[in-house]
Amino acid sequence: MAEFRAAAQSTSRTHLSTAPVLAVLVCRRGVDWLPEVLSALERSTVRPRHLLAVVPEADERTRSWLESSTAGSTGRSAPVDGVLTVEEGAGFGAAVDHALEHARERWGDPGGWLWPLCDDSIPEPECLENLLLVAEADSAAAMLGPLGLDSRDPRLLTEAGLSMDTSARVRADVGQFGLDPAIGEGAQDSGVQDAGAALQVSEVLAVPAATALVRREVFEALGGFDELLSAPCVDVDLGWRINAAGHLVLCVPRARARRATDSPARGGLPRAATAVASSGGAVNRADELRTYLANTGSRFGRFAMARLLLLGVLRMLGCAAARRFAQARAEASAARMLLTGRLGIRSAARTHGRNPANRSFRGLLIGRITRLRIACLAGYARMVRNRVRHDTLLGLPLREESAPVVRDSGAGPRYGPDALPAGALGTAGGRRRSAAGLRRPAEPVVVAVPEEPERGPRDPRPRPSPGPRTGEDAGSSEQLVLVPVNRARVLRETLLNPSVVLVVGLALFALVVHGLLAEAPRIGLSLHGGRLLPAADLETTWSSYLAAWHPVHGGTAAQAPPALLVLGLLGALLAPLGGPPAALALLVLLQLPLAGAAAYHACGGLAVSRTVRALAAAAYALLPVGMLAAAEGRIGVVVAHVLLPPLLLGTMSLVGAVPARTPGRPNWLGTACRTALGAAVLAAFAPGTYALLLVLAAAGFCCPPAVRTSLFRRAAGFASLVLLSLACLLPWPAVLARDPGFLMHGLGAPVVESPVGISLLSLNAVNTVTGWSGVLVVCAAVLAVLRSRDRTVLGGVLVAFVGWGASLLVGRIPSSPVWGGPETVGWPGGPLLLVACGLLWTTLAAVAAGRAGRPASSSMRRLLTAATVVSLGLLAIGSTFAGQSGPLRVTAGAVADDELTGEGYWLRLRPGGVPPQLTPDGRPRFGTAALVPAPGATSALMRIEADLLADGADRVRSGVAAAAARGVGRIAVPGDERARRFGELAGDLVTRAGAVEGTGAAFRVLLPNSPVTLLGPAQASNAREGGQPRPQSRPIRVGARLPHVTVRFSAGGPGRALLLAAQREPGWRARIDGEPVGLATGWGEQVAVPLPENSGEVTIGFTGVPRTTLLSLQAAALLFTLIGAVPGRSRNRRAPG
Repeated sequence: MAEFRAAAQSTSRTHLSTAPVLAVLVCRRGVDWLPEVLSALERSTVRPRHLLAVVPEADERTRSWLESSTAGSTGRSAPVDGVLTVEEGAGFGAAVDHALEHARERWGDPGGWLWPLCDDSIPEPECLENLLLVAEADSAAAMLGPLGLDSRDPRLLTEAGLSMDTSARVRADVGQFGLDPAIGEGAQDSGVQDAGAALQVSEVLAVPAATALVRREVFEALGGFDELLSAPCVDVDLGWRINAAGHLVLCVPRARARRATDSPARGGLPRAATAVASSGGAVNRADELRTYLANTGSRFGRFAMARLLLLGVLRMLGCAAARRFAQARAEASAARMLLTGRLGIRSAARTHGRNPANRSFRGLLIGRITRLRIACLAGYARMVRNRVRHDTLLGLPLREESAPVVRDSGAGPRYGPDALPAGALGTAGGRRRSAAGLRRPAEPVVVAVPEEPERGPRDPRPRPSPGPRTGEDAGSSEQLVLVPVNRARVLRETLLNPSVVLVVGLALFALVVHGLLAEAPRIGLSLHGGRLLPAADLETTWSSYLAAWHPVHGGTAAQAPPALLVLGLLGALLAPLGGPPAALALLVLLQLPLAGAAAYHACGGLAVSRTVRALAAAAYALLPVGMLAAAEGRIGVVVAHVLLPPLLLGTMSLVGAVPARTPGRPNWLGTACRTALGAAVLAAFAPGTYALLLVLAAAGFCCPPAVRTSLFRRAAGFASLVLLSLACLLPWPAVLARDPGFLMHGLGAPVVESPVGISLLSLNAVNTVTGWSGVLVVCAAVLAVLRSRDRTVLGGVLVAFVGWGASLLVGRIPSSPVWGGPETVGWPGGPLLLVACGLLWTTLAAVAAGRAGRPASSSMRRLLTAATVVSLGLLAIGSTFAGQSGPLRVTAGAVADDELTGEGYWLRLRPGGVPPQLTPDGRPRFGTAALVPAPGATSALMRIEADLLADGADRVRSGVAAAAARGVGRIAVPGDERARRFGELAGDLVTRAGAVEGTGAAFRVLLPNSPVTLLGPAQASNAREGGQPRPQSRPIRVGARLPHVTVRFSAGGPGRALLLAAQREPGWRARIDGEPVGLATGWGEQVAVPLPENSGEVTIGFTGVPRTTLLSLQAAALLFTLIGAVPGRSRNRRAPG
């Protein structure tokens, strides 16, 4: 039972200005907040007639303090007419209803107005007076609310009226910029040009019930608050019902109340929801659904319910993807309550005076267009705030002026109608109806910039009071920067933003070079040429990656490269555009803007302006070595060009060599997962560059840290980088350890590179004239090192020297490639890009260090600007000539004349030291060159090639028979003369089948060439003895596809065998009638299965159990890394106290 205890002093002191208002103070935060609230009521220019306090019955301390302070009131605080107690857990509405009932019993007529208060809301002295002025001027007003200001910084708004959008969400929209419109008119230059218009009274859907003035008779007629709802839904519900009853809810910006933004929600948990929902978020969401559906009526209820359920499911999935699991659970719980009928919507629609039929206030709700506008403004405001705060934390100068933090008190006292707030009379055209209770003609973006506090001795005593000890607001230590919102500012912050100009300019430059100036057309969604092989479709890409055996190079069980996994994932996202081929094409065509954007992002932690960052990023993107890599189809270097800057930053920040890009409290796990995931992608395409990244990580770990961090954190960062990236690559790391040639030669079509020399010092990979323009980057870094003596340049110097050493190792020392053939050097494009990153790091670090020292003169700045522009122009010219020529071109469509179809594999001869290609179809696909051939397969194919290109007819015909035994049905011979001679010498064993790319011809093999053939006793004996296939022998074709074969055979002579067009290696298994049998070899290294004399069924297959296990571990590592890499919600600063 609620209890009432009379105060020792039950009658208030005489005051010169009182109003027929019953004030109800609901105390929920303890004693510490009450003195400030009562002091504010004492200073009020108009006092309420009665003031009742309501406290929970368990809060004996607050009740005793109120009784004692009222008994000993000395004028410093407002006296309380009575202290009421309510049950623990009672909501704000229940407390107000109880106080109102007691007031009627005690005074009969406590007043025509009800003024609910809460101890987290502090009204300003003129608050009640301004509310009463507007209420007396408009008899239709039944609920009036003040402007809510932040209690820690009264310059910022918390709400200006409440509304609800079409997704049933309560919104307290104050514009997206949060500045008090009463800030002095001296701030007009900063964006507030008409404070009077901004302070106009507006009709809104609802206002916060705390500090709102409510007409008592309307409140009682509507049944008061809905006690089953919690704040702010209880406020919206009351305002909605008042509007539906034909009254007005007004927001009076001239009246103000400060609110504690970190206070707990008013109105405890509803009894109907507590048993079902497991969190306050679920209860709040359920209350929002109940409020919206109960007030919209049954006419639109079913449609609204289905729509809200669909939106709830989508939001739940989005919150789960963003790791906002509490919100996802709240959405799921609210949807379950809605489906099971536990919200009580039908009963709620018939109670508390709800009238859903009245729809004259629909303009007060937030529609879809308004939500879109708010989202756009919020995005713009977030972008500006992040930019200003970032520049401030880095010590960069601000262009915006700070606004004076003063209120417009007016020139003097006003009388009569002039004393009323704008719009109080409600004349035609003088008041607006809006979902937000503020008009802002020219809203500025408000950015709170922290100032460096004076460091003094810290008081070790605890401070229970909510405010600072000095009496100042917590927000007074922050400077407000106002960024005006006008066309010029929006244009500058969006379209003319240096990052936007950088990306758009580089995209146009890339399209011009690849489209208008290239020798061969490259603008398309499927490219190949040079080292870039055409990508297969989405299904083939995934099947190739997951397969344990591949019918290339004579058959191999090598692990597929993880680049196929990356292409499969990207191809799934780009399936409407063409799948993996479109992903490769877009990566090559958009290489320059992607590399520029990545470099611009990586430079964000340096104290340089955005323009300088954009110029450095443009120089990195326009390096001729990057464009040359794209023109020659070196996809590994293209990926390294894009990923190196952010990966270098993430790697160095993990080992403590550089500060984190985000000042404050970075998400260490997110940084580690994102860096490891990017490093895994880099290793999938450019394993050599990935190895250099690990070397730099080890060097950074061994060096003294540049930031204050523990050794454990640095060791964990280094371990996470190495272990997570390797786990995401399983089972590929074993291939890299067994065949280190991938580190030197990378992925792609086999080529023979030419050694390079001193041109590496100028970032020139091919020793061309235009490639020497990269020496400008070297010169800029050398001048920066000579000019600056700061330690921050040493990291870039170390990176540059590691890159130069690696480029000399790759470009000068030959090694054996994984595809076989003679030794050859690698292409040093990846290490040279690492050199460029180090040089630009050195240059920007020197610029940042010089900014902190003596500033350069105007003449020196003009000279540097001219030199920078000229350097970028020369780099652009070098990139243009580098990308103008190159074998990269658009992949042709379907090939006519049955060129790529038919039985048997394709054998492409490539004389000149490069082994021939044996593939299932007419074109080698992306990733096939990275499959390591089985032992002996390369030498066998090279022997067949030597026979096919020999001068004697017998040797050529023998080579055709050996190729047919390998399942070859087509032979592509390069060169017209060489193809003519081959056709003449092969005779009737082949027939011409058309032309191939470039010069030469394709021939169809007329001998049996299926992947599985049946050899008779004599042929099987010859094959087991290691002889050569004879042109006159004719094995029997077997219709089957490798690696899984099931064949029924009849009785026959002894010594028969099934011959597979596959190189013998571990993993092959055979069973005859369910019993395991041993395998044999045919023609030297091919798999053969001896058959018995009687009939039966043979089953042949290849098992890849270890690979399946490793793929499962890879999937688990990828899932963990992807979840950890999702950016989490930013951590809010802890409120003072």
